[in-house]
Amino acid sequence: MKFQDLQNPLRIRQLSQNQSDIDLIQKLFDAAPKYFQAIQRNPASTTEAEEALSVLPPNTSLEQKFNLGLFLNSELIGYADIINGYPDDSFAYLGLLIFSEQLQRSGFGKSAFALIEQLISSWTTVKTIRLGVADANDVTGFWKKMGFTPTGRILPCHQQQIKAQIIEMEKPVRRAGQKGLTC
Repeated sequence: MKFQDLQNPLRIRQLSQNQSDIDLIQKLFDAAPKYFQAIQRNPASTTEAEEALSVLPPNTSLEQKFNLGLFLNSELIGYADIINGYPDDSFAYLGLLIFSEQLQRSGFGKSAFALIEQLISSWTTVKTIRLGVADANDVTGFWKKMGFTPTGRILPCHQQQIKAQIIEMEKPVRRAGQKGLTC
């Protein structure tokens, strides 16, 4: 799967569990040490990428999981993890959006989310995008700029290596023809 917007410099490609994609993601994770230090209180493990490609929330399958590589030209600069249909068919859950530290705060998050939102808007049963922000890596300001609002729920993290509470946020899906979406 390749998805693009001609006005957006980024390209999205579905990543797989092959070794070359695992190596690309691991290199990206290694280039974001502050994130892993804040969330896990340790650097990214040597198996972090492999785990990211396969970790699932309860009652979901790999068929629902989209491991998206965010490319600038041919370089992987970001990674997104989305579950279609979690916690139910009316939701898409954005589990992770990460960039190398060198490229954070340079506009790529906004560009990446625009592409992700366009992809999710093509999933006809999905009405809401949900995500969780770890309190140890508080990026709620970014997500509010993207149109998300906190649900008021603070959740414990169910992944053993993550040492944080999760601030739940949501946003309604915009479809083609609705203000703010350009295809």
